[in-house]
Amino acid sequence: MVRIYEIDKENRTFLDALIVATNSQNAIRPQDLLSNDPIQKVLQRTMGSYGV
Repeated sequence: MVRIYEIDKENRTFLDALIVATNSQNAIRPQDLLSNDPIQKVLQRTMGSYGV
């Protein structure tokens, strides 16, 4: 069984809370969620614009 969520991209606050809440059922350390950090998202978009 798999849950699929369709979340409006504009609702970042809810999306971030959902990610933390759904991952809190497993042993997840705070550093495991660093890929969701705002600076990482900026880096992802910037590098993507260069085709990386």
